[in-house]
Amino acid sequence: MMENCNYDKIEMMILNMVKKGLFGELLHAECGYLHDLRAVKHDMEGEGVWRRAHSMTSNGDLYPTHGLGPIANCLHVNRGDRFDYLVSMSGPSRGLQDWAAEHVPAILEAWFRDRAFREAAAWAIDRRAIVDGVYNGLAYEQHSPIPEANTLFFDTTLPRYGYEIDRARSILRDAGYRLDEQGALHDPEGNPI
Repeated sequence: MMENCNYDKIEMMILNMVKKGLFGELLHAECGYLHDLRAVKHDMEGEGVWRRAHSMTSNGDLYPTHGLGPIANCLHVNRGDRFDYLVSMSGPSRGLQDWAAEHVPAILEAWFRDRAFREAAAWAIDRRAIVDGVYNGLAYEQHSPIPEANTLFFDTTLPRYGYEIDRARSILRDAGYRLDEQGALHDPEGNPI
């Protein structure tokens, strides 16, 4: 099984102990993947961007094989035995909401819950400039955290936003956002953005 979590130090130690028979004959195993990503999912850059986007639209175990892979090795799966099916379950992400309530300013959350703000931000991103300037033209414009090449998860009904800064300004103005004399943007309650 191709899974990077099979090869961490603790997993390799346990597999070695299983192979030496220190646990006797293994007949049953349970596993889980515990990884505190609360700070990562609220980061505004890098990995946090796609992880947060996925969590906002889905509730599920993104990596069931992180827990399953090491157990599969210990049970000789694909080395004589095989899986017929896999059941993966997830519960509500209570810890994620609690962490956000403590660490993410309420005003920031309010802005991103505002559809007009999100839509304006989408129109204000110059994706072509990012592709050309950052990736030297060797990338594709992204309109979703999930790339179009991922046909299993990419949603073809998602709107595509071009770079239209005047349209973004118009959306914000219609939603009550205002520019001050210095050109700084303020939300409808007068908070600087």
